[in-house]
Amino acid sequence: MFLLTGAQEPDVKFINVDQATLSYQILIFHMWSKKVRHDFYWSLGSSVAFQAMVSIATIGLYIAYALPIFFRVTLARKSFIPGPFNLGRYGILVGWIAVLWVATISVLFSLPVSYPITNETLYYTPVAVGCLFILVITSWIFSARHWFRGPITNIDA
Repeated sequence: MFLLTGAQEPDVKFINVDQATLSYQILIFHMWSKKVRHDFYWSLGSSVAFQAMVSIATIGLYIAYALPIFFRVTLARKSFIPGPFNLGRYGILVGWIAVLWVATISVLFSLPVSYPITNETLYYTPVAVGCLFILVITSWIFSARHWFRGPITNIDA
């Protein structure tokens, strides 16, 4: 079944009904997801809270990627055995660039998103990331360093 589009001319364009149905479904999904995003956005109390939550998640993800790189270019520089895929002599340089990039992004994502800073616009990202950092370091010092031995090697070099 087809829908007619355009004027009655010799090259009349037809659209497959399945395509029209798909376009309609995409439109409905977009309107629904916009409503869900709007409700979620305001359920946190303010736009500042939503942006802080997104920044905290992003900073956490970046730090999770950067820590192994940082330990590779510092503590394990001499003892690390490269695998079959490595960057050769550029590995340390690329590692330091990655660590510096994550440090820069973490600072930028910790900056306030609105000025002037008032009680309603106070940005809690640095506080949340700092508290989590203190909690993780404390956990490592008092507990995890005694039982955690690192990943088990399953590839012969």
